[in-house]
Amino acid sequence: MVLIGDAVQVMENLTDGVPPGMSWSSEHAIRSIERPRHLEAQGAHLVLGHELSQVDYLKIAPEYYD
Repeated sequence: MVLIGDAVQVMENLTDGVPPGMSWSSEHAIRSIERPRHLEAQGAHLVLGHELSQVDYLKIAPEYYD
């Protein structure tokens, strides 16, 4: 499980290559998405910074992951 934070704020950033809002450089922001994509392809579960749909399937306190 990888906590991405604001590097990839929402799924659209990851799937469509749309840079996150308020980026210093759109070019650098898009390049920074490459690493999380690679990690996901290797089987990592990504937790994005602001993707509300993840609340539907992530364990939220008091539940937890071992």
